[in-house]
Amino acid sequence: NQNSSLNINPIDITGKFIKKNYFISLNGENSSIHYNSLNLLSNNNHIDNYININHLNHHTYSSTKHKNILHGSSKSIFYVKSIINKNSYLCEAVQKNNNLLLSDKATVHSNPQLEIYNNDVKCSHGSTTGEIDEEILFYMQSRGLNKSECKKIILHGFANEIVNLINDKIIEHQINQKIKKWLDYVS
Repeated sequence: NQNSSLNINPIDITGKFIKKNYFISLNGENSSIHYNSLNLLSNNNHIDNYININHLNHHTYSSTKHKNILHGSSKSIFYVKSIINKNSYLCEAVQKNNNLLLSDKATVHSNPQLEIYNNDVKCSHGSTTGEIDEEILFYMQSRGLNKSECKKIILHGFANEIVNLINDKIIEHQINQKIKKWLDYVS
């Protein structure tokens, strides 16, 4: 409702099949949603993320930041749709999806969408998918680190953009321990 803010920080570290659906309505003026998520998948893990954000009033804000690190034959689907309604002026919607593939068999399907029915808005969306940059690995190795440690540092840094947004230090520490364990498994 008016002047309310919702923060959602789902972090999934493995899981045979995970399906998440979020339907968010920004009903009141100055309401906002901050969705920041991280998926670490390996083997044949599959995750399907569906987020639908409906801007129903003016001066509303939505932000979705989603990251995947995929190993083995894992698969991720990321679908986010932000709808700016006709009477919802001065709204902002930001969608960002970044994916790192650690194997040739891992796949990701990214589908950020904006439906805009008002011209007085600020909206952006983007998606990147790639692998670890070999030049960065070479540079780090030239400084005395082994390849496995280099990968762990890069991947942990990639994940930290999401983990650092958690406001509870105890939970953040627990998640970092689980990420470290997962990185030891895949590196």
